[in-house]
Amino acid sequence: MLKSVEPFASAVIPTNPAGMDLTTTGYVHRYISFAAFAVLPVAGLILARHLSRQPDWRVVAAPVRVLAIVVLAGGAAMLFAAFPGHRVLIGLAERLLVIAAIGMLGVLNYRAYRLALVPSPVR
Repeated sequence: MLKSVEPFASAVIPTNPAGMDLTTTGYVHRYISFAAFAVLPVAGLILARHLSRQPDWRVVAAPVRVLAIVVLAGGAAMLFAAFPGHRVLIGLAERLLVIAAIGMLGVLNYRAYRLALVPSPVR
């Protein structure tokens, strides 16, 4: 239940503009966002390992793995921007991370769509 609340809560609970001290809502936004963004690349890496063993999904295993690593790097950039970087360019890091995450989910969705179009033999 909590995992489904994280992205929603980080979108609804506002943060503070860069250069200002963080308020309570800013801290809540920060840590909920970190938790939500930490789960996706780990899940992507685990999923890519399992996809490489499935004949129908093997073609997307490498792109999912690469995009999961990009999301992980974006998360590291976001952590750096949030703490020692004093939130300078954190918005850019977040947007790049989100683009890579959406790309990873898009690759999986497109493959599922393509597989749904192929009639499967009756067993």
